[in-house]
Amino acid sequence: MRGLSDHCPLVLAADEEDWGPRPSRMLKCWRDVPGYKVFVRDKWNSFQFEGWGGFVLKEKFKGIKTALKEWHTTHTRNLPSRIEALKFQLAALDEGGGGGGKWF
Repeated sequence: MRGLSDHCPLVLAADEEDWGPRPSRMLKCWRDVPGYKVFVRDKWNSFQFEGWGGFVLKEKFKGIKTALKEWHTTHTRNLPSRIEALKFQLAALDEGGGGGGKWF
């Protein structure tokens, strides 16, 4: 089953390597949740670190990633299951080939 994109990616792997921590994720729909922008701005500004700019930026990103994980669980509880349901609907449409009807 494909993801949210209409592309069909090809994954090649020669050997497993540890590339470090997984990158942060941001769902566009979070912007529609009341208080999201204020939460991110206030949380970002609350972090205070000493050191050179790159270190401070890395630590702020690490902190905001953790804070957003917690925020996500309290504000968007049912979102992952809704996304999965939509993926299954999209897969069913792909298998049906559209049937000649209008999509939108």
